[in-house]
Amino acid sequence: MATFMNKSLSAPSISKDTFIFDNADGYFVEATVGDISQNTITFGDGRDDLVSASGNISQNTITFGNGNFDSVSVGGSSSHDTITFGNGDDDAVTVFGNSSHDTITFNGTGAFMFVGFSGLGSTDHDTIITNGNVGVNGSSSHDTIILGNGFDEFFAVSLSADHDTITSGDADLAHVEVQGSVYNTITLGNGNLDFVLLGTFIGGSSSHDTITLGNGDNDLVQVGDPVAGSISRDTITLGNGNGDAVTVSAGSGYDTIIVGNGNNDQITLNVLSGKAIGADTIIT
Repeated sequence: MATFMNKSLSAPSISKDTFIFDNADGYFVEATVGDISQNTITFGDGRDDLVSASGNISQNTITFGNGNFDSVSVGGSSSHDTITFGNGDDDAVTVFGNSSHDTITFNGTGAFMFVGFSGLGSTDHDTIITNGNVGVNGSSSHDTIILGNGFDEFFAVSLSADHDTITSGDADLAHVEVQGSVYNTITLGNGNLDFVLLGTFIGGSSSHDTITLGNGDNDLVQVGDPVAGSISRDTITLGNGNGDAVTVSAGSGYDTIIVGNGNNDQITLNVLSGKAIGADTIIT
């Protein structure tokens, strides 16, 4: 247990230490072989500050200042960390393995988090607050994802998502892309051209989801690719914008779709056969 003042450290592994840095650029805390665990690491407002572990990180409190291009890089997995970035731009977290029970807050713009960098990974029970993008090459479960008010922000999962709560701000082109979706709550803000794509790559599905679109124009919920993809027991609510649409490629059952007061909204269920498979409720 040691305290380091304005001194970067590169060591095989780092545990139970305290780091405090001033506003100079390029400070780093690096585990070259093993893990970073149970540390308190506080950076100033310099740019290009870095926490990097070849192995895992866990139970750390990592706080960055307002510099740009600060980052955390994890060669293994991360768990039970609290990571907070300041108001700098283009900050990043990359996790090669899984992220579990982490709380990660990006306060600047252009932020990026990616999990499963070298192979399939997962997020579970994470809270991620960002003015940027979150990508998961794998699955997501019981996460809270809060997108900010930046243009074209997204949460994208290559496989399945379940029991997530996903919200976005009011900027345009906010979007959520998931291959298979179950028991998720997705709420988009009042931007235009927001969209939710579920199973559009190889005909995935949506079940027991609650999807709410804001009052922007030309928002879209699309389930399935041109051949396959179904929804079941979903509740989809469109806002009061114009030109909103719900498109389901290959079937729906026991769903509730509520249309807002906008003009030219369109609902298309079961594109191939031209009919729903049963017991849907559409409220206009």
